[in-house]
Amino acid sequence: DNSQEIKILEIGCGLGIDLILVAEEAIRLGKTISIIGLDQNSTLIEEAKKLYESKKDSLSSNVSIKIIRGDILQMEFDNETFDIVRSDITLLHVDLSKALMEIKRVLKVNGRLIALESGAGDIYSSDEIMIKTYDSVLPSRRDGGTGICLQFMLPKMNFDIKGLNPIAFVQSGHYLASQDKDWVKIRGMGEILVAK
Repeated sequence: DNSQEIKILEIGCGLGIDLILVAEEAIRLGKTISIIGLDQNSTLIEEAKKLYESKKDSLSSNVSIKIIRGDILQMEFDNETFDIVRSDITLLHVDLSKALMEIKRVLKVNGRLIALESGAGDIYSSDEIMIKTYDSVLPSRRDGGTGICLQFMLPKMNFDIKGLNPIAFVQSGHYLASQDKDWVKIRGMGEILVAK
């Protein structure tokens, strides 16, 4: 796209940490970047706004961030509004099919969905307390997890999968390593880049 402005929607923006990281990364493109962070949790929205206020002076004037409360399954945006929709461990919390339909609706033609979603058993720890915590928060799924489901659902919804970038996590939450390209097809954990 030759337009100067790139519109990005971060669904499930939570505390807003990724909004700042996306803004910092987007600056390198040399274009005007408009980012909207969407979450349904009012407490998280307030925390995200505080973080943005503390960081906005260090961001480029070409970047604007707006943080709003809303429902991923019924977004109050016009059709074909965004160049990029980004999800980071969000789609596992909602009806995946409905969420993908809404994402597709708000994405521009040739827009991109960047989804970092989990697969089955993709958080590793030797700490029993951490294992029990993860098991209670992210219960095991018989369908392989959101990362696996996306690989089957996206093509059926006429999304074109452009890339799969596998990622493994360790207890600290930091990236362990990039794995071979087939790993994400089995484990499901990774970033999926798709085009509408």
